[in-house]
Amino acid sequence: MIISHKNKFIFLKPKKVAGTSVEIFLSQFCGNNDVITQIGTENLRVRSNIYKGPMNHIGDHYLNINNLFKRITHNFKNLIKKKLRFNNYYYLPYKVFKFSSHEDAVNIFKFLGEDFYKYKKISIIRNLNDQFLSYFNFYNKSNNYRLNYKKFADQKADQFYQELYNMYFLNNNPIIDIFLNFNNLNIDLDRLLNEYGLTSKIKFNSIKAHNFSSDKLKKQFLDYDERKFLEKKNNYLKKLIIDNYPNIKTEL
Repeated sequence: MIISHKNKFIFLKPKKVAGTSVEIFLSQFCGNNDVITQIGTENLRVRSNIYKGPMNHIGDHYLNINNLFKRITHNFKNLIKKKLRFNNYYYLPYKVFKFSSHEDAVNIFKFLGEDFYKYKKISIIRNLNDQFLSYFNFYNKSNNYRLNYKKFADQKADQFYQELYNMYFLNNNPIIDIFLNFNNLNIDLDRLLNEYGLTSKIKFNSIKAHNFSSDKLKKQFLDYDERKFLEKKNNYLKKLIIDNYPNIKTEL
């Protein structure tokens, strides 16, 4: 996620849309006071020469009374049991304001207040079925391809699409000004740079991560009718996007 005070835009990064690559690409245009969230260590290792962040994504500590009480009682119990360790960090008496990589519009609005509406909101749109299938493959790969797709979709799909809704809408109102099409990121990023009068020193393709082919996933699951099951999960969001963002050309 990026909040660029310098260029007056906010980049909201959904999952499984090449969002980290776009965040890295856009970070080159950020100023020292802009917010850029943390990316994964593997992405950082491979592309650290391009990525300008993370920066300004962690705010001040603030006192959390509930955690303070928990820590006192926790340490008191351990003192009685003679198990008190002064280096334990359970129930720290403060919280840290920190933006996540996939931060939603609500928390960004809380941070910026009404100034939120002075920034152009940029995000990425992808076929909703393909996007979730890519999400499933991400978890399936880390579990040695042993996950059951139907069970995974039944448990995770509703939350996945709710998180996506929270990026595209705020208080039930559409807030994205510019959608980048997942299938045409090079073209759409060029248009975006032209709109802002920016020139990139690098080509987007040179940093774009390899994406698992959605076609492979389709062939794997179409025989079992999972895509129809998934469509029932995302039909509500699909209708909201189509009704509120009529200029989107991506097949959802």
